[in-house]
Amino acid sequence: MKQALRYYEQSLFLAKEIKNPIEEGKILNSIAVLYRASGHPKEALQYYKDILQIAEAAGNRELETATLNNIATVYMGTGEIQEALQRYEQALSIAHETRSIAPEASILSKIALVYQSIGELSRALQMYQDTLPIIRELGDRTVEASMYSNIGLIKQGMGQLDEAFRHHTEALAMIHELGEPARKATILGNIGTVYHAKKQPQEALKYYQEALQLHQVVENRAEEANTLMNMANAYLDMGQTEEALQICEETLPIHREVSNRAGEASTLNTMSRIYQALGQPKKALQLCEEALPILQQVGERVGEATICTNIALLLYQYFQRAEESITHQKRAITLLKEAGLPQDAAGRKVEELQGFLKKMRAGDSLA
Repeated sequence: MKQALRYYEQSLFLAKEIKNPIEEGKILNSIAVLYRASGHPKEALQYYKDILQIAEAAGNRELETATLNNIATVYMGTGEIQEALQRYEQALSIAHETRSIAPEASILSKIALVYQSIGELSRALQMYQDTLPIIRELGDRTVEASMYSNIGLIKQGMGQLDEAFRHHTEALAMIHELGEPARKATILGNIGTVYHAKKQPQEALKYYQEALQLHQVVENRAEEANTLMNMANAYLDMGQTEEALQICEETLPIHREVSNRAGEASTLNTMSRIYQALGQPKKALQLCEEALPILQQVGERVGEATICTNIALLLYQYFQRAEESITHQKRAITLLKEAGLPQDAAGRKVEELQGFLKKMRAGDSLA
């Protein structure tokens, strides 16, 4: 990587000297791609922002669309959802304005992913179904396979596990034909999550392990960390807490290395659950309190609500700090109401938290 960077930096200097913005943009993009591939999103983001300035100054709408798309993708990787959605919508507007069908289809599918990540499953599904005919018309089998797998994830979120499995296996067959290890790893991981949802964690582990090997081969550190956390949760469901904790401790520095703040907070929360199960509530509380400001920083309200509830329960059950626990629980309820979740899902969750709050105010047991 260092050798490649030196070469690109020399080339960039020459492009600036001869005042060639198109060549400068190409070199900056190569540097950004290099940083992204090696798990350094912050550095990649700065180079993409430099490219965006060049594109805007030159009036190059195609480059502007592509760069906004790249910036959004980096934000998605670091868990900054609203930042990602804003850039995708800017890119979509330009693609629509310039009648760029292929980029428009790609961006629509990525916006669907954003809606999927915040729990708006029906909206995400509709966007995928609208985009799929365009992708088939373009003949892009790779994107079509990814879309099938994404639809599988939505079906899984809706509780339609057999439908989810069917979509993932169709996607896997397409990708196997194309021979793309990175995408194959993602789909294998998705099949693992279906088995996990079917209460078959041991079967899920087989798929997670195969996915992990491929992520390591292509050196995708971010996806390596996500797959490790899936494995940790599978071990937890099998009652193997020591194995789960060991994997979490292995995963945490990877999330920090690739600046995935949301992933870091999620791992801290999982570790908190493990320490609570091991009878160490003080350590569990410490980890939740470490995760909370991270989620506040990235604006992940559902995750923040989860952590607030966990802190409230720990304070109430183990430390007899009722007033503080009530404050955290009220905050969790407010966050869920503001999170933009589908009304039925939000309503059920809020009702559950309000039940806990009522017991806390009455000084009753939470069991």
